[in-house]
Amino acid sequence: MISESKLVLEERNADIDFSGQITEYSVRPMAIQADAVSAETRLTVSVKVRYRNFKDPKQNWESSLVLMKIIQAIWILMMLRMS
Repeated sequence: MISESKLVLEERNADIDFSGQITEYSVRPMAIQADAVSAETRLTVSVKVRYRNFKDPKQNWESSLVLMKIIQAIWILMMLRMS
């Protein structure tokens, strides 16, 4: 985010603050094959995001997002080999 804007990162006395947390996640097998192996896995992540504007608190907001991605089994195998 910093490299894509004119914002300057301040450790103290900042004008705004973004924060967030992962509130929930799940991994669910999808497309089960004949050999009982999942060809796809659905990853779902719930995130809570907060924006605080210390100069204008009326602009403060908080939102929850749910993101979902289908991951092919081949990508999971590749990630396991790399770790």
